[in-house]
Amino acid sequence: MLIEQPGHSVALPLTRIQRERFKASLLAAHSGALLISTQRDAVREILRTIGASRLTPEQCVVGFKSFINEAATDIAIPLGRERTGLVDRFVSLFIEEMYAGDEPRTTVDVGSRGGSGGVATPPENYESPAAHR
Repeated sequence: MLIEQPGHSVALPLTRIQRERFKASLLAAHSGALLISTQRDAVREILRTIGASRLTPEQCVVGFKSFINEAATDIAIPLGRERTGLVDRFVSLFIEEMYAGDEPRTTVDVGSRGGSGGVATPPENYESPAAHR
């Protein structure tokens, strides 16, 4: 996964296993499975991996969006409104998790009768939008 920067490209450091896990989560979401915590876990794993890089938040979002489109192509999700909605949902989740902070939160699986606790630890080089006020 490459992100273009002025003068050079930066690769997102995702392993083959991370890519395959994410594809499985994407495929489950595409097939209608309501696995919100599983999807969050897949996104958090990617965020933890790219957290040590010196990419800006904007570069991370662009790289993730490119990665998710490649993953969708790999698992044969056709172009169209459904794919666009799925990509948008995952990108929104990515941004939400990126700025989640260290505060414990509860996530609830849609269709389940409870929640699973989850804490996202954003990469050290991210600032919340409030930091620029």
